[in-house]
Amino acid sequence: MAVIESLFPLIIIATIGFLVGQTKLLPSDFPKSINKFLFYVALPLFFLGSFSEYNRNDVTDFFPYIFVNIIIISILYISYYLIISRTKLERKKIASTITPSFIGNSLYFGFPVLTTVLGSEYIPYGVIYVSFVTITDFLGMFFTSKLTGKTFDAKKQIIDFLKTPVLIASIIGLSLLITNIELPKIALDITKSFGAIISTLILFAFGMSFSYKSLTGDLRLSILTSFNKLILLPLFTYIVVYHVYPLPEIAAQASVVIACMPSAFYNLVIADNYDTNKDITIASVLLSSILFFIVSIIWINLIT
Repeated sequence: MAVIESLFPLIIIATIGFLVGQTKLLPSDFPKSINKFLFYVALPLFFLGSFSEYNRNDVTDFFPYIFVNIIIISILYISYYLIISRTKLERKKIASTITPSFIGNSLYFGFPVLTTVLGSEYIPYGVIYVSFVTITDFLGMFFTSKLTGKTFDAKKQIIDFLKTPVLIASIIGLSLLITNIELPKIALDITKSFGAIISTLILFAFGMSFSYKSLTGDLRLSILTSFNKLILLPLFTYIVVYHVYPLPEIAAQASVVIACMPSAFYNLVIADNYDTNKDITIASVLLSSILFFIVSIIWINLIT
């Protein structure tokens, strides 16, 4: 019941965004503007101060956390690609299921859930996941390119990744923690102020974006990707971080919660770049987002 009560405000905010989108009260590109503000301004500033209350002596917990989660996602990517590529389905359709199965909304959805449901002490693990574990996205793009025949420019992808504001800010924040350098109080107050508005803006923009999309395409494949993202990935993560290679409690809980995030809207960018079936990708994002509010309750109750 406590988990449902914690998630309920998030659902309401997203619903308000959806209704605003339906009424066309705001321009249709408003969510895109919000997301740009979040990505280039609010989130980097928030990340900069996100490690300020973390114990420097526990930094070593980050390394197995990063390594284990990268290995988990990589194994699933490889296994899924080897299985799905041998089916008789159209390669373009198959390609549209690769990244939506494992690239979750850890940036725009993970933080509201981590902070609202679990607590602020989980934020550093969310930042670390977004900054480092998401390098596995490149593996998904590579497999997608193998199916569609599009070129995968690894060098360009890595350079673009290294230039992202959230990565730069998190590296600076982590470096300050390791070197035991504290930001001035006024700077920390500013980062916290931006952090306070992030969840609301993220979910409002998500709700608005949701109102402009519809479930079309091959629904069976969208169900498959939703299963992979909401069930398979968090289940495999749970087994590994709790039983195979146990992580510290907070790291293990954060791993499972972030693993069960719905498919990210970023998968639509990948669909455009690699010419996959975009209708399936859209349906996967929407379906997994709808089911997330049900499935996440199960996972969160299991680990808390």
